[in-house]
Amino acid sequence: MTDTANLSTAPDEAEQVSGGLEPQTGVHNCSCIKKPVNEMASSAIHSSKHGDNDTSQTVTDEIEHTFHDPEPQTEVRNRSHLTKPVSGVEFFKCQSSDSTNIGKDTATQDEITNVSGEPDLQTSLHNCSHHTELINEVDTSDSPNESEVGRKTSMLALELYNQLRTELTQDFSYQLQRVLENAVDRILKHSEAENLVGNSNRLKSNMSDKLRVTSGSDKWLPEKNFCHRNSVLTDLFKISHIETVYHIFIAVLLIFALNTVLSDVVEKGGVVHVYHFELLVWTFKGFFNVFHCWITMFLSTSLFVYLAFIMWASKRKPVHKFTNFDFAFVILYVIYQVAFAILPVVFIFKYDIAPSSTAIVCLEQIRLMMKSHAFVRANIGSAMLSGEECEHEKARRRRRRPLTEDERFPVSACGDSVTEEVEITMSNGIPIPPFSQYLYFLFAPTLVYRSAYPRTPYIRWHFVTINLLQMGLCIVYTYFIFARFCFAYFANFGRSEQFNFSLRQLITSSFGCMLPGALLLLINFYAFLHCWLNAFAELLRFGDRLFYKDWWNSITFSAYYRTWNVVVHDWLYTYVYRDVYAISGRNRRMLAQTAVFMLSAIVHEYVLTVVFRFFYPVLFIIFGGVGFAIANLRGRSRLWNVGLWAGLFMGMGILMCLYSMEWYARKNCPPAQGLIDLFIPRSWFCGN
Repeated sequence: MTDTANLSTAPDEAEQVSGGLEPQTGVHNCSCIKKPVNEMASSAIHSSKHGDNDTSQTVTDEIEHTFHDPEPQTEVRNRSHLTKPVSGVEFFKCQSSDSTNIGKDTATQDEITNVSGEPDLQTSLHNCSHHTELINEVDTSDSPNESEVGRKTSMLALELYNQLRTELTQDFSYQLQRVLENAVDRILKHSEAENLVGNSNRLKSNMSDKLRVTSGSDKWLPEKNFCHRNSVLTDLFKISHIETVYHIFIAVLLIFALNTVLSDVVEKGGVVHVYHFELLVWTFKGFFNVFHCWITMFLSTSLFVYLAFIMWASKRKPVHKFTNFDFAFVILYVIYQVAFAILPVVFIFKYDIAPSSTAIVCLEQIRLMMKSHAFVRANIGSAMLSGEECEHEKARRRRRRPLTEDERFPVSACGDSVTEEVEITMSNGIPIPPFSQYLYFLFAPTLVYRSAYPRTPYIRWHFVTINLLQMGLCIVYTYFIFARFCFAYFANFGRSEQFNFSLRQLITSSFGCMLPGALLLLINFYAFLHCWLNAFAELLRFGDRLFYKDWWNSITFSAYYRTWNVVVHDWLYTYVYRDVYAISGRNRRMLAQTAVFMLSAIVHEYVLTVVFRFFYPVLFIIFGGVGFAIANLRGRSRLWNVGLWAGLFMGMGILMCLYSMEWYARKNCPPAQGLIDLFIPRSWFCGN
């Protein structure tokens, strides 16, 4: 608004510069100047006749003083406001109506202003020149000193006029430049943000990641398409209004920290172990054991899986049908996956690794299993080709789409050259992917295998640092939420009859945990799916940063599940949904959707069971039961988005409440006999 006002007043300022004073004011200024000039000229003539040279010099000084010190009101009116300057032309606007009567000349408004109402510079200069000539003509026949005084007067007037014109022009130019620069800066600052907000099609196209490659077939679904694009929040944070939401979360973190410090100081008389971060250190206990376990898992995935696939693909007979040799390697692959699922869990229980460290092992275990399956599943089809199909595949690879300008990068700058590696082919002549591609895929922030990905030309180290720093702050943020709303509230669960499992306690505790649970949902989403994955994508120069979509705008739970975690959804869609969809008959869409939901719910429950050391299928019931039942409820109103957020808030509150009760019940209450204690919630009977 300020810039708009400044721009709107700029024409007025320009008009004031070019003709700032009223015409009559200009006439008044001229008459004020001419009168003392005529009097001084007469005095000089009189003095010269009497031979008074000192008096002549005094008159010259008075003339200079007159030009430098006009009447007080005129000086204040003409030079008091530099932001609204007055042109020097107005100061010397003169018009003589009678060449024989210098002191009685007058000027009309038509002679001072032009047709448009603005002062005419040439007319004003002509009038002032005419005035100077009249001064020079005063009794020149009587004394030579009279012409000298007139010439000096004219020179002083012209010099002062030029000086004022230069100063006022420069001042006006400076003020106008400041106004324009300020307006342009604001326009440039908000132009991209306004384009993102106004052009919704651009955001939608940026989040379109599926491409139909087999048109005309109802059996195969679109495939994942990789391209250069930023994460959704990366683009949205360019809008100052959205960036304010980020600032709000920072302020909430500071308030949480201050609230907990003041609570400890006032109520407990000092800062307790929460701010020594003892609980945070404990939850990552056994980190070195975690590193050893991860090295073992990574080497087995990178070496064993790749070497076994090379052996199978290069030794099998180039036939399309399934042979005994293929069956043997399928059995070997299944045994490997089962062992990979069991051995890390045994390692966790053996070394009694803390919850956060356990979560790292479990998540890396699942990630590497999904990576290895993606590599095998993506290349097994090429190894099974034979005859004409094999020739078509070779031709397709030879005419692969060339890289665009955005995807092209110097090979020497990124270490992507694979031409020096020995090319290994399958039994049917199709090349096996080189190890460098497989190794890059193991670290890339995607679970869908491709022989090539869009890459960026260089690494922005400041971007990596900022995202890793935000990741660390999110961990501290999560710790404060648990310390304030979980540790302090549920630590005494089961120790007294007033705080045990009951319907009343469940309702009040669940609603009390809804807001903290929602904060945990948002913080962990931002920490992992935005900061962590963007940092690794930048380190590996991975160009496709679509790790999530605008799930916060979803109006159905099915849309929320598809857009919440795009990385996992792409794997489930590519290697589970599409395969089940292809081999199913009737209702294949429902069967494929059920398989995806059940597999996802089982894996989530597996992670929580290993991390907490007890089986409490609350998440499985909410996610795989209630969530799946209402996933396809559809509505056109935006009120459905309100219902989705309300469901997320209530679900997170129930999860946080029940898992916290069970965790402290197993610490405060005696265990049951046998294996039943592992599967029956102890919080149901603790304290009753």
